[in-house]
Amino acid sequence: MAGEVAIAAAARRRKRSEDNKLGQRSTSSPLAGFVHDARAVNLRTSWLISVAAVALVGPVTEPVLAQTATSPPAFSRLTIRAGALWQTTDSRLADLYKPSTGYSGEVSMPFDVGEFALAVERATFTGQEPSPHPDFHGTVGMLKWRMPLPSVGPFTLALGAHTGAMQFSFQDTVIAPGLRKEMELLFGVNAAGSVRLPANFSAFVMGEYTHVHLHVPVHLAPLSAGIGYTLTTPGWLKDFLR
Repeated sequence: MAGEVAIAAAARRRKRSEDNKLGQRSTSSPLAGFVHDARAVNLRTSWLISVAAVALVGPVTEPVLAQTATSPPAFSRLTIRAGALWQTTDSRLADLYKPSTGYSGEVSMPFDVGEFALAVERATFTGQEPSPHPDFHGTVGMLKWRMPLPSVGPFTLALGAHTGAMQFSFQDTVIAPGLRKEMELLFGVNAAGSVRLPANFSAFVMGEYTHVHLHVPVHLAPLSAGIGYTLTTPGWLKDFLR
């Protein structure tokens, strides 16, 4: 019901005159129909994503733990990855915006169990005609945890979960300055496949399914691909993490 109300409200806003829209922009957020209500938690989606993460990671935990003797020691190396990003959104957001090709980057490190990564993604979302909403840059920051499956030759696949926040930076000077940026929590599941290349390089492909925690849920399914480089963790950083 909340989704139907928000979609209907968006349709009515598109039919208003430009004067009315400008007046509204100056006093309210461009995502007014999607703004998060802290009391309106989508428990069903949260539960489904949590179950999916356990279902994906759980079955591979035991065989991977059995290989800890051959796994890299915790904090022993850093893998830096950078690549292109292609965003896919659900129908609610796709009716209003079209995402362009963006970029992604992350730094990962082995842990006692699995690996942790800090990641950033950025893409521009362009308002759809007619009566487009203001364009915005979507910047995502995440903490990821992944559990690798047993390697097959140079190929590695890892599954995991992530959490973080997404910042909406609107590119419209008519909007009140205090409303041009919004930040919302997110969480989801992810998978990463990589193949080793010479000289400590690697090629990777990553996929995610992310729930952006708005009052009307928005879901993103980004796909990224690029190159990684692995190096030994500097001693001072290793000592600090330990």
